[in-house]
Amino acid sequence: MDLQPYRKRALDFFPKEATGVEIGVFKGDFSAHTLSYVNARKLYLVDPWQNFDEPGVEGSWYHASSKVNMERVHASVVSRFSDEIGDGRVEVLRGKSSDVMETIPPASLDFAYVDGDHRFEAVLQDLEICAPRIKHRGVIVLDDHQLGNWWGDGVIRALNTFLGRHPADWRVRFIAQNQVGILNIRQPD
Repeated sequence: MDLQPYRKRALDFFPKEATGVEIGVFKGDFSAHTLSYVNARKLYLVDPWQNFDEPGVEGSWYHASSKVNMERVHASVVSRFSDEIGDGRVEVLRGKSSDVMETIPPASLDFAYVDGDHRFEAVLQDLEICAPRIKHRGVIVLDDHQLGNWWGDGVIRALNTFLGRHPADWRVRFIAQNQVGILNIRQPD
């Protein structure tokens, strides 16, 4: 998979040789770029790899009508990263972020890439779950910060709401097409 320039900008924002999480992995293409480009010490891959039959996700890969076999996709990701899983550089956390992120300790991540469920409530929840796990001067990048597609304005509204709730802790540091990077300026306890 070729890396789009705006996604390369996201990778440039991640600290090198760092620990991070990717929420919303699907087939793991961006994960592979992250591992090689950032030379991540540890990368958590969070994804439910499950089809949902619920309102609001129509048109996504995860909707039951998409005909995407998520069991197969999950198995291919585990196979693709088997060496990295074996040496501890990758840990696959299968499930919704709200169910699996508690295994990641507070202030232990240098970066997070949020590209999961793009609906407003889900993106806001991902941001709130990630925030306490990001170290001082760590970063969060959101994908698909744009209007349209099946998620409408979910990503945009969620980021705006999050920044409004935490104005002293987070600052926008870059916008590159549909990628937005925010920096944790909260002083450590």
